Amino acid sequence: MRHRLAITAAAMLAGCSGDDGERARELAQRSLIVDTHIDAPYRLFRQGADLGVLVPERDFDYPRARLGGLDVAFMSIFTPARSADAGESRDVANQLVDFVEALAATHAGKFAIATCTADVERLRGSGRVALALGMENASPLEGTTANLDHFVARGIRYVSLAHSKSNRYADSSFGDFPNLVSGLLERLRRGRHREDLGSEPDARLAGGGAVRRPARLRVEVLSKCHHVASTTRKRVRNTPIAR
Repeated sequence: MRHRLAITAAAMLAGCSGDDGERARELAQRSLIVDTHIDAPYRLFRQGADLGVLVPERDFDYPRARLGGLDVAFMSIFTPARSADAGESRDVANQLVDFVEALAATHAGKFAIATCTADVERLRGSGRVALALGMENASPLEGTTANLDHFVARGIRYVSLAHSKSNRYADSSFGDFPNLVSGLLERLRRGRHREDLGSEPDARLAGGGAVRRPARLRVEVLSKCHHVASTTRKRVRNTPIAR
């Protein structure tokens, strides 16, 4: 509850005034706040910017992160479907990780890479924003555990299975798609390689079948942190729960 209140308070700072605003700021600075999805890396890939200083036209930069009390920022290593179609997903993902690492190296007093909770605790209170890494769209893995090993070694700590197009790991929730979730199920049945490495599958943007069928296998670690249930908001990317 404490963290939930902190996140709510941080989001509402702009609408606060007087004592309420001061209490909200104090709560945000005192609590551990984690943003699990920030699209900064792909925007850097398309157009460079220095996120160590105020960049009003972007959604994320160091001054505003600290003003809001943000402690951990999960940088989204996102690759679009067109990158997979061109066979470039792995290369693009590596470049995005390079951008995050360069940001931390350039502004060592403002950012630092975090790969575990111990890193977060160590960095907390230092004035630095911990940069964690999550992969949105599993296409860069290209169906091999060698690539999974590679990206875990580079700091990836969750993997979103699909984005705007179905792939070997999951159906996409966008538009009409074939039933491809057997690829994910087969990998889950083979073993727990991803759990041994500490990387977590994430069902964001996956089609309803891709979410329900692994759930029936009792997968212990499956997150759905990017979008809400479709009963809350009718949108194609949100999770159907009626079935």
